[in-house]
Amino acid sequence: MDTVFPVMSTKEKDSLSIRLFGNRLQGDQTLGEYLLEFLLVFSSAKKDDGSGNFEFHTMDQINQAQTAGALSYYTVPRNGLKRFIFYDRSKQESRSAIDTLAYKNMLSMLQKKSEDPDWPYILQDLLYGYALIIRKRGWYAQSLMPIAPELLFPETLGIKARKNKPLDTPNIEVETVFEYGQHDFLARGGEMYYLQLLEGIYKNQDDPKFLQYKKDIERGISYMLKEKSAGFSTIATHLQNWWLEDQNLNDESIYATKLTRKMSLGYLQPGFDRRVKQSLQELACFLSNEIHPITRIDLMSKGIVLALLRSMHLQAFYCVHPDAQQPPAWIIDMHTGSATSNIAKLAAASYRTAYSEFGNALNIIYANSNGEKEAFDVVSKELSDSADIFKKMGKELQIVIPRKGAYERFSLSEDIVRYLVLSLVRPGKKMTFDSFLQVLYDHYGIVIGAAQYAQLKENVESGMGGYFDENQIQFQMFLKNCGLLRDLSDATSIVENPYAEVKFE
Repeated sequence: MDTVFPVMSTKEKDSLSIRLFGNRLQGDQTLGEYLLEFLLVFSSAKKDDGSGNFEFHTMDQINQAQTAGALSYYTVPRNGLKRFIFYDRSKQESRSAIDTLAYKNMLSMLQKKSEDPDWPYILQDLLYGYALIIRKRGWYAQSLMPIAPELLFPETLGIKARKNKPLDTPNIEVETVFEYGQHDFLARGGEMYYLQLLEGIYKNQDDPKFLQYKKDIERGISYMLKEKSAGFSTIATHLQNWWLEDQNLNDESIYATKLTRKMSLGYLQPGFDRRVKQSLQELACFLSNEIHPITRIDLMSKGIVLALLRSMHLQAFYCVHPDAQQPPAWIIDMHTGSATSNIAKLAAASYRTAYSEFGNALNIIYANSNGEKEAFDVVSKELSDSADIFKKMGKELQIVIPRKGAYERFSLSEDIVRYLVLSLVRPGKKMTFDSFLQVLYDHYGIVIGAAQYAQLKENVESGMGGYFDENQIQFQMFLKNCGLLRDLSDATSIVENPYAEVKFE
């Protein structure tokens, strides 16, 4: 299975997880940062002339990358704006004399623009209220929720040299001397989702459905970040422009050469796009829902990670079972209060199998290039960027329960169920409950009822059908309590998407 992207690494020096998935997934990336990174790539310019915002890369750019070595995008760090939002609340060790001076100068500059000396702090509190990633990080490594394209900050890391910079350091150095592209926090998970979608589109250029997915996603993300965020964009743009003007850095040539950063994308290993049609269909459908912007951000971040976890499992599974006739199943336990039911036992076995397939896949990759030498130690270490991501993010999504403790098994949370309905059922539309169960199986290998379990096994064990029927009833009640299902009769229920459809201009 070929990939359209360059640098399909098989180098012995590269990690086993890179050779399995691509460059790269890493355990430190948080749930929100997958979405941030995806939107950062998508909303950024794809050429050095500033064009291509809110668009996928073109086929010409992909072809050029075959020679250049990597696809690129161009982003503006806006470090002055980031400093204004986060600096006063950041940990002391991340600060420096030049940044403290710059922060005070920006406050002073803003206070001169109004008779109310407190108005900069009001803006600061407003923006900081949308902080997404804070943790124990320096001010330069913190992020906001994606409420406007101007507030999507690329990863910047402080360097020790800033601590010793004199106060008369040139303004351009104060704004730009950081480390970029280290991928410690924006660790390419969002990039890999973007590349998966991109690969699907350009492998299927002649298919009208894929071109429609492309159009729907491009306008959906533009609507998400621009149409609903005009006020935040205005605030961010004014703050950044005022600061650059005050520092004599508002010249177009400086902006293009010093304040814009060229970033290189990673790559996918062949096969990582196995479920790309489903991913495209799901995202296009989800973005068509007219829902509250914060709800959209929350559900979309979880949906992206869900799709990536499924792609990771498929990649590991087919590495171990290259001739398998059907993809792996995720047997779901809807009796979340009991870890000892028959369904819970099957869901636990399903999860253990999935988790073990990552280690088995890494063993195969290692053995193919190294034999048996030190395999156990190497593979055990590599699990942190494969199986442990699957486990950690699965628990974050609550598709793996419990969050702490033994008897881990697959389940579904309310947010994931809501995302599944909004990404698989068009706004204002409906489908029968039985059809929805089959769609879940087709997209994610999710097994809740007896009909889908029967597709896994030629002969369902005597009595198991009744347990799955009860599991199915529990899921039915779960959907009903979420306002996503109603009964037409004793025998027929429908799953419906209650939201209106976005009216694009």
